[in-house]
Amino acid sequence: LERGKVEGSLSMLLNLVRQGLLTPEVASQQLGMSVAEFEELL
Repeated sequence: LERGKVEGSLSMLLNLVRQGLLTPEVASQQLGMSVAEFEELL
């Protein structure tokens, strides 16, 4: 269940960044990962 919540958050944050509503810096901070790690997912 916890993994599903994390994947849901990740998916939501990726969508927000793709739409330009959120910066990769803020999104990666929310997920507890580096900006580089997050940008690889984009």
